[in-house]
Amino acid sequence: PPAFVADALATEPSRGGGPPLRKQGASTRTAREDPRAAPAGGFVFSGSEVFALRTVGDDDEVDFGPRLRAMLRERRVDWGDLPKESDDGCVEYKSRLSSEHACAERAQRLATQMKFRLGEGGGTAFYLLGVADSGAANGLPKSEHSTAVRVLMAVAAEMRCVVLLEALSESRRGGRRCSAWRVEPRGAALGRARDLLLAEEDASPRVRAVFAP
Repeated sequence: PPAFVADALATEPSRGGGPPLRKQGASTRTAREDPRAAPAGGFVFSGSEVFALRTVGDDDEVDFGPRLRAMLRERRVDWGDLPKESDDGCVEYKSRLSSEHACAERAQRLATQMKFRLGEGGGTAFYLLGVADSGAANGLPKSEHSTAVRVLMAVAAEMRCVVLLEALSESRRGGRRCSAWRVEPRGAALGRARDLLLAEEDASPRVRAVFAP
């Protein structure tokens, strides 16, 4: 069975004869703790077995992708409320990408990482530049930001993918900004562009001919 963790519901008698009071500073114990093994302080659980199940809100967000997609659709990215980066999911944070990342060894690692994120997102990944693993949106100065975008584009090209700018934060002190980029296979991006163009009522016959299947 799963090993649940019990909240430290250690209690002590109330001096006023009321209900037991929670013992301040009590440490967390396992739910199936042997009642005979009571600590020296005389702490006891208010019940033979007490379980405190963790909720989704207590854990780090497993996949920030769905919430990020929603924010991008609404064009409202809350750069001050980003979760920690998850090892799973389709969202990757990069506090910086310098020219050093363009060397063969590092570029290969970035490509492997991008392949994983694409797989997690069903063919789409999101890269947030200027964001630390902790979720802190520190931003990048203009020159470093440009370099990071070029490195990201080069890695995406090796994966036969394209990068599309989805969001850009407001400029902060020193011109630092964060940005959100969509990474997807070139064919998928062209297909979406074709569908958008053909959906326009005033699309010219020439455009229809160029994007005809």
